[in-house]
Amino acid sequence: TENLRAFDRVRLLTRVLSGVGRCDTSVTVLGRRWASPMAVAPLAYHTLVHPEGEVATVRGAAAAGVPVVVSTFAGRAFEDLAASAATPLWLQVYCFRDRATTRRLVERAERAGFEALVLTVDTPRLGRRLRDLRNDFRLPDHVTPANLPRPGADYASPAEHGRTELDPALNWSVVDWLRSISTLPVLVKGIMSDADAERAVAAGVDGIVVSNHGGRQLDGVPA
Repeated sequence: TENLRAFDRVRLLTRVLSGVGRCDTSVTVLGRRWASPMAVAPLAYHTLVHPEGEVATVRGAAAAGVPVVVSTFAGRAFEDLAASAATPLWLQVYCFRDRATTRRLVERAERAGFEALVLTVDTPRLGRRLRDLRNDFRLPDHVTPANLPRPGADYASPAEHGRTELDPALNWSVVDWLRSISTLPVLVKGIMSDADAERAVAAGVDGIVVSNHGGRQLDGVPA
């Protein structure tokens, strides 16, 4: 709600007669040119809403000239995404209690041609999502994390899977660990304060993503 209100408060003050015959919205990020300063944020299980899942998303992003940050819980294999269109792909990383699982994900994405790692740092526990609780949300049988073959894991319940599988005790040393297992640039996603931004720079990250997780993780944070 706060995010929607923040957008509602934005007003555009136009300037006129400025001689702009041609506009260029492109930017360079991590050495790659993007058509505009936008990217597709990580979101799990695109297969919930489209039969081709993230493959369709990547094709759309390529047509728009922007990158895609692919969720750890993508519904399509990293290799399929890399083969579907020529646009930069970054991997959104959740750090599992079993670090070997995270390592396998990172190494697989790097082999597939992904260009950066985006570590989500604002989800030590999955937020209390009341709508999901009310409707007893569970994934349908055909929707699974294509890059996480974990026998016995309860993927159908995202809340339960997050509680049992994700590491709630991360600290800044995880940045060094990610660097030790990959040559890719490392960004951290979920920064909400200038103090944490400075701490991230001190930890040697290649970039930060200022984000409140769409207000879905903790609804009391500012937009």
